[in-house]
Parts: sequence; structure tokens; C-alpha cells
Amino acid sequence: MTPPRAEHPAPDAGPTPPARPVPADAPPARGRVLRLVQAAPRPAPSPAAPGTTPQGPTPPGPTPPGPAPRAAGPGPTALAPPPTVPPPPEALPTAPLPSPAPRTATSAPRHVPDDARTAIVPRVPAEPAPDEAAPQQAAPAQAAPAQAAPAQAAPQQAAPQQDAVPHAEEPAPLAGNDLFTDRGAAPATGVRPESTTPLTSPRSDVALAGEAVRAVWSRLDDQEADLAHWFAALLFSLAPGLRAHFPTQADRAARRLLRATITAMSAVDRPRELATAIGGLAKETRALGLDAEADEPVGVALVGAVREFAGELWAPGADAAWVLAYSLAAEPARRRAATLPGVVTGTVVAHRRLSWDLAVVTVAPDAPVEYRPGQWVTVEVPQRPRMWRRLTPAGAPRRDGHLEFHVRAVAAGWVSRSIVAHSQVGERWSIGPAEGELTADAAAERELLVVAGGTGAAVALALCEDLAAQAAAGVDVRPTTVVVGGRTPEDLHSLDRFAVLAQDAPWLAVVGACESDPLDLELAPGTVVEAVTRAGPWLEHDVVVAGSPDMIRATTAALLVDGTPLDRIHYDPFTEDDED
Repeated sequence: MTPPRAEHPAPDAGPTPPARPVPADAPPARGRVLRLVQAAPRPAPSPAAPGTTPQGPTPPGPTPPGPAPRAAGPGPTALAPPPTVPPPPEALPTAPLPSPAPRTATSAPRHVPDDARTAIVPRVPAEPAPDEAAPQQAAPAQAAPAQAAPAQAAPQQAAPQQDAVPHAEEPAPLAGNDLFTDRGAAPATGVRPESTTPLTSPRSDVALAGEAVRAVWSRLDDQEADLAHWFAALLFSLAPGLRAHFPTQADRAARRLLRATITAMSAVDRPRELATAIGGLAKETRALGLDAEADEPVGVALVGAVREFAGELWAPGADAAWVLAYSLAAEPARRRAATLPGVVTGTVVAHRRLSWDLAVVTVAPDAPVEYRPGQWVTVEVPQRPRMWRRLTPAGAPRRDGHLEFHVRAVAAGWVSRSIVAHSQVGERWSIGPAEGELTADAAAERELLVVAGGTGAAVALALCEDLAAQAAAGVDVRPTTVVVGGRTPEDLHSLDRFAVLAQDAPWLAVVGACESDPLDLELAPGTVVEAVTRAGPWLEHDVVVAGSPDMIRATTAALLVDGTPLDRIHYDPFTEDDED
């Protein structure tokens, strides 16, 4: 909320016609949408009339008291002058403020010279400084002479200007940043006031940029899906060539890119969080194959989409803050992407379909893929280019380097259904670097519980094979219980491999749970969550949960209800994109 300004009579410009009062219920003006009618040139000031404040040096002697500030509450707009100002026939009453010309959708972009280019600094009409900061004899802040109170942006004898190009007195341009040169979606331009532009504050520009991003995004994160669609549309209209970098259904890829970018932007003033967020953004840009030439259209589309959804939340100076945050996130992310391990191609050597929605696929990579048991990799199949899906290799790394994947076809899953139904021996896959922090410490003090649902058995198998290898090397492995669940007996196809491990591992106990075959005496009836709850509580155990997002949510909730501390429950983070 803009503080009320002190009222000052305007200098006499000749015979004074009857004053026209400003309506008391006029809405307050906002910097972004304000449009001023060009005022007629003002004549040279005549001798001050009674009740006015002359402009120029203040004569020596006691300073006469100025008029009292206006009381808070409904009143004239932020540009309302004293009641004595004569209204021109076709102009709003205003002090000699440099006024921008009204902008339309067809306004041509301004050319900004390279030596004066700035980062989306919105040029909005100046607002007054707070009353308590103005001297008693100060002239109106919008057109103060050199001796008057601090003026917002007007030089001496300021003349009206239209769509002025930034001049040398404005802040220095951001290094290497020319994302915005007043495109069609940019707000109206005018003189940028110090009182309304956050980046002129004595505080750090970086801190203000991070705060500006967090303040807006905290109110828009529930609209992420719609905003990502808008972002993709803007991006492809600005750079049609980038459409080929996205899959056929571009919204999810655009949403991941948007989320990763804003996460990094909101942490530019928090170095530790930024280091982690930059890694996620680097992986998204690497997966899409975006290079340095994509930085500008991505930044323009992102800021434009967020501004469109922000509405009144988009404060003066938000453009500059968001572009600064974007530049601080995009550049290091691009450098990080260049250091990531490359994508490895591989050939499908086996495809075994266990049921209509379940398959086991074995891939022989052209180069070794290094991973720790429990980590996942991203894969791209020829049927769905540019659509990457997370898959966890089943079992510990093999001597032949082959990777085994258990794939479940989920409803409306573009990638998973294609792998189960259409993948065949001989086709070529692309495999990204391994990620994830889900591991099991063999020598930890607390006992271990591993809960696996469906294809999550691949994670449990990898962890148990790794523990068995450590036990063979002489490590005293802690007692481990594995509960594997599925809807049908086919879902429990990996139980035989667990049984082989348990024969030579007294520290390992394995329980199978099946929903559709309760008469099998070797299997526990019901869901995996029910089996875990019946055998609990697990108050003194470390717990690893692997499976679908719904299964992870249900298992975690049941464990928490039984009293298992949250910090002892471990699982890989997931999103709705993992259900493809």
C-alpha cells in the first residue's frame, strides 16, 4: 500500500479557473496499468499566487509550515493533485511527470542499445516518497528541481517523454542478460521510481529477487498445470524450433521444466538450496537437449506466463526481479548439464511378458552404466521419443553389465504401456545416468524392514543382493525383513530369487502377500500394507518403502499411525510423472 503523500499547491500558471475536486471514491492507481493522457506543455512559472508553493531556491528565514497530509481512507488516486490545480480540457490534473504513451497490443518493441540494455525493468510512473521523508519546504516530488526534496526520476525542467529508451543514469545492465527488450506482453513503460522498484533498495538485489519469486509462486503453485500449458504455448510461439525437443504430449515435460526452473530461481539467495536445485534443472535441460540458445525464449516465456497468472500480485519491479533470478539459475544449470554423465544407448536382449500389464525387459548397454543398488535410471524408448521414465534396475550390478527392468503398464501411461506391449528384442534404448539416494547400510544398529509393492520388488531385490554381497565379504549384516506384495501371483515372480538369497542368509526373512490368491498358504492374504500392519509395530526399525506412488503413500501413513518415526521411513521422492 502506497503511503499518503503530502499535498503541495501547484505553481501559478496564469488565471486560475474554478477548481475541479477529485472524486473521493476514485480507485487507487496502480503502476502497471496506469495510462496518462499527454498533458499540454506548462508555461514558465509566474510569481507565486497566494496559497501556492513556488519552485526554486527557498529564501532565507523561517520556513512556513506546509499543508497537513491527507488522512488515510478513501480519497483521490495516487496521482491526485491539490484541489487548486486547474484541469486541462482533455488531461488529468497532474504535475509535470514524464508520461508514457498508452501502449497497445500492436506497439512495436523498443530498440535498446547494447550499452544501455537492462533486465525487464518495468518503466512505470513515479510514486511519491513517504511523507515523513520529505522536507517541509519540498516541492511536488514528481517534478522537483535540483534544490527540492528527493525527486523520483525527473531531471530539471523535465519534459514529457513517450516510451523513453533507458539512459545512462539507470542501473547497469545485468551481465549477459538480454531476455526482455520490451516485448508485447511487457507492462507499460515510464520512469522507474526508486520507491516502487525493489532492486534499487539498499538490500541485496539477489535477496530481493529470491523473495520476489517466492512471494508470487507461493500463491500460484496450485495452478502449476495450467501455467505450464501457457508456458509451453508461449515458448513454442517464440521459438518454434524448440517444439522438436519436447514429446508429443508436451505439457508434462513443460511442467517439469517449469517446476525445476522456478525451484532454482526461488533459491538464488540460499546457496545450499540453490546447489541442489541447479542439479535438478540441469537434468531437465539435459533430458530435453536444450542449449544456450534456448535460455532467452525459455526465460521470456516463463516470465510472461507467470505474469499472466499473477495479475495484481505482479508488483512494480517484479519483471526485473524474476529475470535476475532466472539469469542466476539458468547459467550455472547449463554449466552443470555439461558435466553430467552422458546418455548411454543399449539393445534390448530379452522381453518376457508375465501378464497383460507386466513385463521383464533386459537391456545390454553399449557402455557400462554405473549405479548403486536402489538407484534408478531414466530410459527413452523409440516408440516415445523425448519421454523419459524412471526405472530401477532389478538386482545388484551384474558382471555382464546387463540391466533388468520390471515394468508395469499403468492406466494412460504412454511409456509403460508401450514397453509392455510393443518393445521387442533388438530395439535400441537410451539410458540416462543413475540417480537416487535410496540405500541400505548393512552395519547399522537398528533392524531393517523393506516393504515392496508390485514392481517395487526390483528395488528390494537390489538392496538384498547388495546386503548378501557384503555378508559374503565378512560384514555383520543387521537382521532384515522383506515384505513383497502384489495383486496376482504373477506380480510375485521375484519371490523365487528372494528365497534363494534367504537360504544362505540367516539374517534375511521374506514374506509374500497376495490380494487375489488368499488360499495359498505360503502367502499372506491382503495387500502389502495390511501384511505390514499385522506384523507390526515397527517402532525400532529402519524402513525402506518401494512401489507406486499410491502404495508409498498408504504404507507410510500406516507406519506413522502405528508409531514409526517419520525420520526412519525412507523412499525415493516421486511425482505424478513417475506414473507414465
